[in-house]
Amino acid sequence: MNTLLNKYSHGGDFYFWQQQTGISPKNIIDFSVNIRPDGMPEFIKATLINALNTIHCYPSPEANELKDLASQYYQLKPQNFVFANGSNELFYALAQALKTTYTQATIIEPAFSEYQKALEKNGYTIHHINAELPPIIKNNSLDEQTLFSFDIENQQKILLQKLKEQILTIQDNSLIFLANPANPSGSFFPQQELLSLIHEKKNCFFIIDEAFIEYTKAKSLIYTLPQNAIIIRSVTKFYALAGLRLGYLACNEELASKIQKELPYWNVNNFAIQVAKKLFTHNEIIQNDLEKHQTLNILRKKDLYTKLLEIKGLTLYASWSNYILFSVNKENLWQELLEKHSITIRDCSNYHGLETNFYRVAVRFEEDHTKLCQALKHILTNEKPIFPQKKPALMLLGTSSNAGKSILTAAFCRIFTQDGYKVRPFKAQNMSLNSGVTALGEEMGRAQIVQAIACKTDPDARMNPILLKPQTDMGSQIIVLGNPIGTANAREYYKKKNELWKYVTKAYDELSNEADMMVLEGAGSPAEINLKENDIVNIKMAQYANASTLLVGDIDRGGIYASFLGTWQTLTYMEEKRITGFLVNRFRGDSSLLAPAHDYMQNVTGKPVLGVIPYIWDLNLPEEDMAGSIWANKIQEINYKKENDPNRKLDIAIIMLGKISNHTDFEPLALEEECIVRAVRNTQDFGDPDLVILPGSKSVVEDLKHIKENGLAQKIVEFAQNNGFILGICGGLQMLGKEILDPHHIETNIEKTEGLGLLALSSIFNKEKCLTTVENIQSPLSSTIYGYEIHHGETTEETIVKQERSENTINQNFDAYFHDNEKIYGYAKNRIWATYIHGLFDNDSFRHEYLNYIRENLGLNKMTKYIPYNIEKSLDNLANIVRNNVDMQTIYKSLGLK
Repeated sequence: MNTLLNKYSHGGDFYFWQQQTGISPKNIIDFSVNIRPDGMPEFIKATLINALNTIHCYPSPEANELKDLASQYYQLKPQNFVFANGSNELFYALAQALKTTYTQATIIEPAFSEYQKALEKNGYTIHHINAELPPIIKNNSLDEQTLFSFDIENQQKILLQKLKEQILTIQDNSLIFLANPANPSGSFFPQQELLSLIHEKKNCFFIIDEAFIEYTKAKSLIYTLPQNAIIIRSVTKFYALAGLRLGYLACNEELASKIQKELPYWNVNNFAIQVAKKLFTHNEIIQNDLEKHQTLNILRKKDLYTKLLEIKGLTLYASWSNYILFSVNKENLWQELLEKHSITIRDCSNYHGLETNFYRVAVRFEEDHTKLCQALKHILTNEKPIFPQKKPALMLLGTSSNAGKSILTAAFCRIFTQDGYKVRPFKAQNMSLNSGVTALGEEMGRAQIVQAIACKTDPDARMNPILLKPQTDMGSQIIVLGNPIGTANAREYYKKKNELWKYVTKAYDELSNEADMMVLEGAGSPAEINLKENDIVNIKMAQYANASTLLVGDIDRGGIYASFLGTWQTLTYMEEKRITGFLVNRFRGDSSLLAPAHDYMQNVTGKPVLGVIPYIWDLNLPEEDMAGSIWANKIQEINYKKENDPNRKLDIAIIMLGKISNHTDFEPLALEEECIVRAVRNTQDFGDPDLVILPGSKSVVEDLKHIKENGLAQKIVEFAQNNGFILGICGGLQMLGKEILDPHHIETNIEKTEGLGLLALSSIFNKEKCLTTVENIQSPLSSTIYGYEIHHGETTEETIVKQERSENTINQNFDAYFHDNEKIYGYAKNRIWATYIHGLFDNDSFRHEYLNYIRENLGLNKMTKYIPYNIEKSLDNLANIVRNNVDMQTIYKSLGLK
C-alpha cells in the first residue's frame, strides 16, 4: 500500500483524497473535521443570502463595525478586538506582533500544529508540555446526564492539577499556548481554574484558543478578559462555516493595535461580516440553536463512544468537545478506511506527542457512527462489516399542498410495481378528512389506500401511521395505526410528536422489511418555517428512510420556479443533499419552452428538473385534497337551464360543509358525462338542483349549526317539501334526522341538537368509533353495494318495529333500507335517502341504477353513456404518462437500482 501524503496534514481535503483515490467527495463520510454535521443553521443561510446584496461593496478595511458589536456583546472596548480571515491568520499575526517582547514559547500538547508553525516562522524558541489524557475504559464510564461518570471527572481533575503544576514551572516572560478545549484530545480546563492559573502566572502571556468552547457550555474568558492573555475565538466550527473563514481575538488595547497592524486591509469579507453581525445579537433563535446543538452533541457523542467501546484494541480518551481521540496499534488506519470504506478520519501523526497510531474522529450522525465502527472492526479484526441497509426509497415532497404529491406517489408506486418490484407506500402523518377503512377495520388516509392499490397490495394502516382529522380550526382527532387515541390542539400535538415518532419509525421499518422498495409522500411543504422544527413527515422522514427525494411543484397555479427556489433556500446543507431533482407538475403546452428555467434551476441549485408532467384530464382518480378533486374544480353551472329535454344532464348539488369528510365519495358522479356535480356553499349557489347531497362531516353539530345560520338548512327543507331528491351520507344522515345527541361530548359540549327533521331518526355519538368495511349490502334498489363505515354515531328509528328484515321491509317510518340480514346501514323514505356507507358511488351498478331512478322519476330518459369507475385502468394510464415524462433512468440510479 502506498502511503498517502498530504503536505497540509489537516482534515477535510476532499480534492486531495479524490486525486489520490478517485473517490468522489459526495461518497465520502468525513470524520476528519470537527464541524457541525448538520451544516450551517437556517438563520445563517438566510444571512448569507441577504449578504449577496453587499457583494459589490468593499468590506470594512479593519472590520470596525464588528469591533463595535463585539464590544457591546462582551462589554469591552472596540479597541480590544481584532477580526481576521479565520483564527489561523491570527496565530501568525500575534506571533509577529509579540516577537519583540517574547522569545520563548511553550505549547501545551497535543495541540493544533499551526501554533508551532507560526512560532517557528517568527524565530521563537519552542518548548512543549505534554498533557496526560484520561482514558475511557468501559461503558459504565458514561453517564446519562453529564456524559462522563464521576470517576472520569475526578481523574480529569487530577490530571489538570498535574498540568497546572507543570505550567507554573514555565520560565517567566514566555508565551503559553493552550487550547480550551484541547484539540485533538478534547480535554477541558474549567474556566475559573484556568483564569486563576493565568492570574497566578502573571509574568507569562497566555494565548487561549477557544475554537470549540461552545461544545463545553462554558462561557468564554473574553467576558473576564485577563491583561496577560489573548482569547481567540472561531466562528466556523460550531456553525459549520469552515469555508467562510472568520475568527477574532480579544486582548489588551495596546497589543490588539499591534496585531491589527500585522494584518492586511479588507481581510474579512462581507459575507463573514454579515454573519458576525448576526451572531453578535442577543437573539432567541441563536440561543435556541446553541442549546439544541450542545444537547445534540452530547447525545451523539455518547452514541459514538458506546459504539467505539465495542471495538477491541482501541484506547479512547475523554473529550469535552465534538470529537474523540483514540489510539490503536495500526499504522495508516486512516488510509485503509478511505480506500476500503470511503471514510476519512484525522491522522494525528503531525501532533506533538501523538506521532504514532493516534487518530481523531468527529461526532457525526448515529448512522455514520455505525458505518465507521463497522469499518474499523473490519480492518482491525477482519470482522465482516454488516452495514445497516435501508431499502431503496423514493420520496415526493411538495412546494405546497395540492402540488400533486399524492397522485404522483401513486404513479411511482404503479411504475415500480409494473417493473417487478414489491412496493409499499408510506406517509408518516396525514391531515385529512378524507379517510377510508382497511379490511382489518383500521382508519387511514384515502390517498394511501389508492397508493396501496397502485402497489397491488392491501391497504394497511402502517402505510399512514398517524392520521389527523380536523374537528375545529384549532384541534384534530389523532388516529394512530388506524385507531383513534384522542384529540389535541396544535400545541398539544407538537408535544406528542416525539412520542409518536416511534410509531412512525416502527411502522416504516416493518413495511420496508416486507418490500423491495418504498415510495414515501410528504405533507404540505418542507419549507414551513414555523413547523419545521417538529416536522416528522417531510425531511426528517426522508432522512430516516435514506430516501432519494423529488421536490414537486404545480405549474398550473403559477410561480413554480419561485416556489422551488424559495423551498430550496430554507433547506440546510444536509437537507439539500437529500434532493435528487425537481418535478414540474400539471403543465399545459410545449415543455421545451421551459428549458431556460430548467437551466437556471440547475445552475443555482446544482439539481436537475427530472420531469415535466402534463396536466392530465379525466384522470379518474380520487385526489387527497379537496382543491384537487374532480367535482370541486368543475365549472360551476349554478344557473344551468333545465330545458324541456328528456336527455338533459342531472344537476347534483353537494352541500359544502365546513368540515366535509370523504369528499372523494362523489368523484365517480363527477366522471359521468350526463351529470353536473357542483359545490354549494351558500343559498346563492343552491340554484334548482335535481339531487342534493349532504356529505359526511368531522364536526356534524358545528356544520349543521352553520348551514342553519347561512340559510342552506331552510333551502334543503324547502327542497324536500317540494319533493326533491336528497341523499345524506354519514354525517349527512345524522343531520337529516330529528336529533343528534352527544352525552359524552365527543364533538361539542352541546348534548342535544335538533336535526333537519326530514327523517324519523335519532343519532347518538358513542365513545367508540365504528370502523369497518362492508360488502353485499342490499340497497333500496335492486343492486348491492360495498364500501366502508367511519363514524361515532349510532342511529335508531324514532319508532322502531322489531321484525325479521328481508328484501325491502317496509314499516311506518321508511320505505326501504340499506341492509344485510343483521344490520341496517341506511334508510329510504320517499325521495329522501340516507346511509352510513362511504364509497357507495364507487359501485358502478348502484350508481347508474340510482341516477336512472332519479331520471325516471323526473320524466327524463335513461342515461345513454355509462362511465365505469376503473381505478386499475386509471392507475395504469397515470403510470404510463408519468413514466414517459420523467427521467426514470436518473431516478433509478439515485435509488441504487438498474
